[in-house]
Amino acid sequence: MTVLSARSRLGNAVKKAKASGETAGRSSAVRTARQELASAKIAAYVKRIVEEAPPLTDEQRAKLTQLLAGVVDRLPGRPPIRPLAASVAGSAPPEAR
Repeated sequence: MTVLSARSRLGNAVKKAKASGETAGRSSAVRTARQELASAKIAAYVKRIVEEAPPLTDEQRAKLTQLLAGVVDRLPGRPPIRPLAASVAGSAPPEAR
């Protein structure tokens, strides 16, 4: 989802919540739309940074994978992410070390 479409969804969710007499801050649709907008902004930022950066080494890619997997593993209600295969990440999975 693009930032523009996520921003539009948020605006529509707020408008719909207000029209139904609901406080926008308490609406689950508004909360979800805000999360989607935040996610779209982060994805756009990461994409831009990755496109501008020089190619990563296998070791750098593995470190970033572990960092991001650790963040996702701490999210409530999310199953843990399985580590990438050693051939893809450039190193052995954490349980093999």
